[in-house]
Amino acid sequence: MADALASESIPLLEALVEVLRSIEHPHHKILAALDGKAMMHVHVLAGRTARGELGYINQAFRLQAGRVVCETQEYFGSERRLYVSSGDPANQLVEEDSTILDGLPIEVVCKFLAGLKRVWPTIGGANQIVRIDGSGALWISPPPGHAAIAAGHGLEVADALFAGDATFARSGGGKVTINSVGIALGDNNYSPNSTVTVTATGATIARGSNTVQATAYGIQIQDATGSSVVVNSTGATFTKGSNQFQVNATGWQISDSSGGTVTAGSGGIVIQRGSSSVTVAATGVTIVNGILTSPTVTVNGGGFTVNLDTTNGIKVTGSGVTTVLSNVGTSNGVAGVTCTNTSGDVSAICGGTIFTIRSTGQTSYLSGLSLSVNGGLAEIQSNELKITYLPSSNPGTGSKQFWYDTSDGNRVKYTP
Repeated sequence: MADALASESIPLLEALVEVLRSIEHPHHKILAALDGKAMMHVHVLAGRTARGELGYINQAFRLQAGRVVCETQEYFGSERRLYVSSGDPANQLVEEDSTILDGLPIEVVCKFLAGLKRVWPTIGGANQIVRIDGSGALWISPPPGHAAIAAGHGLEVADALFAGDATFARSGGGKVTINSVGIALGDNNYSPNSTVTVTATGATIARGSNTVQATAYGIQIQDATGSSVVVNSTGATFTKGSNQFQVNATGWQISDSSGGTVTAGSGGIVIQRGSSSVTVAATGVTIVNGILTSPTVTVNGGGFTVNLDTTNGIKVTGSGVTTVLSNVGTSNGVAGVTCTNTSGDVSAICGGTIFTIRSTGQTSYLSGLSLSVNGGLAEIQSNELKITYLPSSNPGTGSKQFWYDTSDGNRVKYTP
């Protein structure tokens, strides 16, 4: 660093020599510098070696045979030393005020400059202080007209160009880093908790494991537990573990870790779990592979009400009349499915071998080839014909009935 600083300083000092030679009636210190008797410029670099030794390197520039040369000295050791160039009143300042060396390096430099300006007539103008460390170079007190100097080197006013990485930091405070990747802002110079990063792909705001990312594709918000919100051109997605809620231009969908979903769109709402589903649409309700577990499901429309009742069966009500279809144990000696109408004593029961019809207190049923009407029975079995409640006297011509004749051995006769 000292060698690079010397090689950069010599051309500037030689240009300064030409300016000093053009001055009419120069100060005696300027004449001494042009004669090589006094130093033109001295700077000191303080720091540690790779082995951790504290010390400094001082470089003094003087004019010899018309050329500026650099004289370098260095000291690294355990003793405390103060370097003072010839004729410099710095030693006097320390003797007068021992506290001038107390404080941070930049504070000490500012106190030295203020003291030197008070006692040395050729020192004046604004301070020019730059800090150089492992993170780069940082102007503490830039020279006057710094932006104008940059413009003179081909840059726009108030702009600065960096060949490598640039870091702007404040001890114990924030930090800004500019490199080939992008720009990073941190709330702390050494171990930031909150950061803002801007790159060619987008911007990220982070606080610990919580982040907000903005890219050309959308925005994503994520917390330390893995929960996230993603918004892009297709819609918005809210995620917690395997549970998700999605909203897009066609509707929305909720899904859980077991594979169940609820989807809503222009066609209706669909609740699905595996191959089972319930669809609610403008045209009605569709249940696929469903099992009715709730006590009652009611569907209304067209003046009718349909109740799917797990206890009493299926009820259809219209115009004040209710018809019930249910499964019964035994009714009128028949076990099976019954259909009852509340408009009167009307019912129909279908059993395994018997079909029974009841209307206003009268019951008829058919069992195999049996017919029963109002207590009477006509039955045809494989080996017999049985008819009960036949009249025992001739019902008369035109009756077209069967009857049995007690006077003729109870023979069954037919009267046309």
